[in-house]
Amino acid sequence: FIILLLDPVAITNPGFWLSFTAVIAIYLALREPSVSSKVRQLVSLQWSVTLLLLPFSLLWFQEFSLISPLVNLVLVPLFSLFFVPVALLLTVLGLSFHPAVFFLTQEYLEILQAGLNALQQVTQFSWVVYRTSTFAHWQFLLLIFFALGWHFPGKKMIRLAGLLLIAVTLLIPKREDSRENFRMTLLDVGQGLSVFIEQGENNLLYDLGPRYGNSGSATQSIVVPFLQSRGVVQIDQLIISHSDSDHSGDMDALLSEIQVDEILAGEIDANLKNMEACTPETGWRWESTLFQILSPDASLSKTGNNASCVIKITLPQASILLTGDIEETIEKRLLTTKPGLLASDIIVIAHHGSRTSSSQFFVDAVNPRIVLNSSGYLNRYHFPDAGVKQRWLEKGEVFLDTAMQGAVESELDINGKLVSLSPFRREHQKYCYWNR
Repeated sequence: FIILLLDPVAITNPGFWLSFTAVIAIYLALREPSVSSKVRQLVSLQWSVTLLLLPFSLLWFQEFSLISPLVNLVLVPLFSLFFVPVALLLTVLGLSFHPAVFFLTQEYLEILQAGLNALQQVTQFSWVVYRTSTFAHWQFLLLIFFALGWHFPGKKMIRLAGLLLIAVTLLIPKREDSRENFRMTLLDVGQGLSVFIEQGENNLLYDLGPRYGNSGSATQSIVVPFLQSRGVVQIDQLIISHSDSDHSGDMDALLSEIQVDEILAGEIDANLKNMEACTPETGWRWESTLFQILSPDASLSKTGNNASCVIKITLPQASILLTGDIEETIEKRLLTTKPGLLASDIIVIAHHGSRTSSSQFFVDAVNPRIVLNSSGYLNRYHFPDAGVKQRWLEKGEVFLDTAMQGAVESELDINGKLVSLSPFRREHQKYCYWNR
C-alpha cells in the first residue's frame, strides 16, 4: 500500500506483481501444518512459489523456466548458508588488507563465477524454457485458482485436478493466424524504430530500436520479448537501416536469443563478419511479395541518416515504403533516380517525423493512404513536427504515431488488400495506460 502511494504506476510493473506474489506464496507455504521436516518445508516452499509465479510469468513474458524450481531449490540455501555469509566475512576481513584475505576473495569469486557460467551454459538449451505465443486471461485465472487451491484443506483431489488443469492449459493448441497474410508490426520502442514483417514461413526485422547507453536497450526489453511471444526462433533477414543507436540497438541481445540468417545494413559494422551492405541491386521475393532496396546508392559515400537503407515492399495490389532516417537530400535523389517506385499505400515516415525529412515534393510522390510514425512520448525533439504531420495528413487517410497509439499492426491478404489496421491502444481500450 505504501509503495502504491509513493508510486501508483508501480502496479503496472511486472516486478511489483512477481515480488509480492512470491511473498504470498512463501506465507502460504510456511503456514502448512503438515510439513515438519526442514527439507520437506524447503521443497514445499519452492513448489508454492513456482505455482503462484507460473501464471504471472506466462502472462507478462509468455515463457517460464522449467528448471527454475530445481535451480532455486539448490541455489537459495547455497547462497543463504554459504555465499552470502562468506562474502560478508571476507568484506570484514578485507579491512585488514592482509594478502591472504585478497587471495581467498579471488578464489571465492572464481568459484562463484564458475558456477554462474555453468548455469548460463544450461540455459542455452531451448528445452529449459516453455514458451507460448498466446496466453489468454481465462488460462491465467485458472492457474491462479489452482495455485491458491493447492493450499486448501482436504486438498488431495484438488491437487490432482489442478495438475491435470495445468497440463491441459499449457498444452492447449495455439490459435493459428492465416499464415498466407502479410503482417507488418511497427513496434512501440520509444524514440527509435523497429519493424517486424512476416508472411508464410518468411520474416524480416527492420531495425532494433534504441540502446540506452550501458543501461539496457529496447532490443532486449521490447523487440526480443515480442519476437518470442510470436514464437519466432529464427529471422530470415535483419536490416539495420543505419548505425545511429536508436536504430541499430543491441545486436548482441538479439543474437543471444534468436538465430539470424542474413544481416543487411546501410552502414557496415566491421565487427560483424556476416553483415552485407544494402545496395539498390539487392532484392528478393516472398512468392508474390517483392522487396527492393532503393537507397543508399553505392556511388555515394553517405554516413548517418542519409546512409539509411530504404526498402520498397510490393504486393500485387499494395505497396509499403520503409525510409529509415533519410533527409531531404536523399528524398530529392530518389525522386530523380527512382521516381516510379516511391508511390506507396503505406509508409513508415523518415526520421520520426523530423522537419529535415518529409519534404513536400517527397510527400506528393509517395501519396500514401496510411502514414505510420515511430517516436517517443514527450521526446525532447518534439517529433513528429506539427508541419510534417499536417503535410502527411493532407495526403493520407490516417496518421498513426506509436507515442500515442502504441504498436501498430497492419495485415494485408496475399493480394495486398488491407485486412486490418490495429493500433495497440485502440484494440486494448479496456486498459489504462501510463506514459513513463
